[in-house]
Amino acid sequence: MEVKITIDCTPEEARRFFGLPDVSALNDAMIEKMKTQMEETMDAQAASELMKSWLSGTSSMQNNFTNLQNMFFSVMAGNGANKE
Repeated sequence: MEVKITIDCTPEEARRFFGLPDVSALNDAMIEKMKTQMEETMDAQAASELMKSWLSGTSSMQNNFTNLQNMFFSVMAGNGANKE
């Protein structure tokens, strides 16, 4: 025996049905606070420092990607497969 139940409701209706709290106001307040903090700390120098920190590992990441790419090429060419 198989029973299927289809419930058509909005996320808001489901939240209320399960008794979950409405945190949309809290979420909006946190997003506003984060935006304000980001705007206060963001200037041209901070942005350039951020980019430097992101790109500091670029050469090692590029080497890792190159090694991975070479490994895939080797396997695809049959050099890495088990031969009997």
